Amino acid sequence: MSRRPPEDRWAVISFHKQGLTTAAICRTTGFDRRFVARCISKYNDTGSVDDAQHAGRPRKLSKGVERTVEKKTRGKRHRSSRVIARELKRQKIADVSYSTVQRTWHRRGLRAFKQRKTSRLSKTHKRGRLKFAKTNIRKDWSTVVFSDEHTFKQFKGGNPRHSFVWDKSVSEVPGHILQNSLLPAAEEWFEDEKQEWEFQQDKASCHTAKSTKRWLEQHGVGVVEAWPTKGDDINPMENLWAILDDRLEQKKFTTKKGMKKNIRELWDEVDSSLLHNLIHSIPDRLRRIRKAEGGSIKAVH
Repeated sequence: MSRRPPEDRWAVISFHKQGLTTAAICRTTGFDRRFVARCISKYNDTGSVDDAQHAGRPRKLSKGVERTVEKKTRGKRHRSSRVIARELKRQKIADVSYSTVQRTWHRRGLRAFKQRKTSRLSKTHKRGRLKFAKTNIRKDWSTVVFSDEHTFKQFKGGNPRHSFVWDKSVSEVPGHILQNSLLPAAEEWFEDEKQEWEFQQDKASCHTAKSTKRWLEQHGVGVVEAWPTKGDDINPMENLWAILDDRLEQKKFTTKKGMKKNIRELWDEVDSSLLHNLIHSIPDRLRRIRKAEGGSIKAVH
């Protein structure tokens, strides 16, 4: 796998974590099936896709015991490292410390997540998604600017309630972002394009506000029409965030400033081929939504 750049391997793992099959990942990325299968196999065995040999003392746990640790942890609640260490000792599998269990979790790619509330698709959601998929299956997505928000959570610190944007009115905040970031970037990207570009946005309140709509109209910015509620799985930005999250885990930093620096560097290092692959995957996403009659695309491959 050394012939491929690390970003290709981590892109495969990102889609794998989202539940896509090997065939679906190949269709989405354009990668060879053998390469995708090897990436997934190596990640499942070692928790990494890095071919480099790491220095340091030998691991205390064999791969078989590490798989047992993962089985005792993955998908379960209230499973602390101390609980797992006690179970391993009681069952005479291994006598190790809780810190060894924690290192094993890290190598196996396990992270703790808060259990999310299920976001079910209602009949109304499915109808909207299906209609959008049918209408836009042949759309040229290469002239669309996608938008999304994301919170990087690897660095724990600070109070999210203190993340303020100072302005005279909340309605002015989206306008400033669009004015200072969207327009200059889009004018540079599509300078030589004959076709006009469009802006994609979801139905968050800041996007549907009258002030935002008025700003877009005044500046002649076209918007992708009828973007469906619960349409996150259509937006390739979701996949890009997941890839950046995985890459950020490989970085070392101890402060929020260091984290921001690493995020900016990772963003600048994103390869254009990855972006093109994500954009080109949209028709396949819409096809799967049609096949699922507006349902989740994860259920259709």
